[in-house]
Amino acid sequence: MTETGIQAYQSTRSTLDSLLQRWIDHAEWALLRPFEKRLSGEEYQQLVSIYKTALIEEEIASLPQNVAKAYRKLVSRVNLIKRLRSRIGELRGYFPRFREPGKFYITVQRQEEGQAGNVRMVNIFTTFANSEWEVTRMAKDLEENKEFPTDRVLYGPRCSSPRTSSPGFRS
Repeated sequence: MTETGIQAYQSTRSTLDSLLQRWIDHAEWALLRPFEKRLSGEEYQQLVSIYKTALIEEEIASLPQNVAKAYRKLVSRVNLIKRLRSRIGELRGYFPRFREPGKFYITVQRQEEGQAGNVRMVNIFTTFANSEWEVTRMAKDLEENKEFPTDRVLYGPRCSSPRTSSPGFRS
């Protein structure tokens, strides 16, 4: 992997880590939110301080009744988040930046003979450029350095297919 690729990975990874942390914070807030109004301030703080720990039945029984009831409801949901959090750490990937194609296209075509003996043109390279100057410069370079003399370099403004009306609608 090149230095640029490593930097892109590190940038993407830090962004994904911050998104993960925001998701975890929101998930924890959503889990605890229903108990804010049901419990007193002191009971709620006690629940917040213990909900991530796995308590045995005797420890749960020693809690105040409202906190013990809230803990029992909350523990299954917390376990789900713990499992998801542990699985997210396994994700690895690189997410390249997506750019819209330019206003001009450049295509290199090669003439090939099919199995049935018919001759057809096959696109071997296509790219897009944003300016006419850039497209002519690239086309000139491709024309000078083409692999076979029969290869054709085509370029021009990019055309998108016309939109058609949906069935059932009249024009």
